Amino acid sequence: MKQSSTGGFHKLTFEEQKKRALERLRIRGADEEVEEILERINSLDGFFTTSSCSGRIVLICLPEIVPSEKRGLLASGIAR
Repeated sequence: MKQSSTGGFHKLTFEEQKKRALERLRIRGADEEVEEILERINSLDGFFTTSSCSGRIVLICLPEIVPSEKRGLLASGIAR
């Protein structure tokens, strides 16, 4: 959430969330072991990573419980 110019709060759009996450990644850096995969994920439309620690990245494919049009990777540390 961020405060609007009228003093209220509004939920950040996906694009705003991605922009903030990538800025944090640029400033803080990432574990060397995961830099390449982070770059690949973050280059995709509709995805961005929320963690840059090689010990915390988990990718899970759940094709049977996700509708076919939304199948793909669901991950801890990846927002979609």
